[in-house]
Order: sequence, then C-alpha cells, then structure tokens
Amino acid sequence: MTEKLFAAIDLGGTKIYTVIADSEMKILSRIQLLTPAREDTRTLLSSLAGSVHAALERAGAGRHSLAACGICVAGF
Repeated sequence: MTEKLFAAIDLGGTKIYTVIADSEMKILSRIQLLTPAREDTRTLLSSLAGSVHAALERAGAGRHSLAACGICVAGF
C-alpha cells in the first residue's frame, strides 16, 4: 500500500506556497509560485492545481498518493 500524503496550500495576494507532508507531518517538498492575481478564476485554479502537482513531483510521488488537501486564503 502506498503512503498517503497531504498537501497544504497558502494562497496569498502575491504568492502560492504549497507543501507536501507525510502522515507524521514531515514536510517532503515545498513549492512557491507567484499568485496570478490579475488573471481570471480559471487561471488561478490552474495555478493552485499546478503547485500541488509540482510539489508531489518534487516529493517523488504521484497524484494517487494524495489523501487530502487543505487551503488557506487570506480574507476568508
């Protein structure tokens, strides 16, 4: 059975910060991208998904390893 991993995303006004952690909350990878603040919603969502995919790749894991994803957004 593959180890389940968890993604955490911090969506800010200037950057998207994504981490992948294991079940013991050990951080396996980190990705930081610029937030496409002046773009449409579809572009923003694509950037969020892309950050998770890139962080999983950096951790050496596939998308099927992802058990859950949490996101925090300032102002909500």
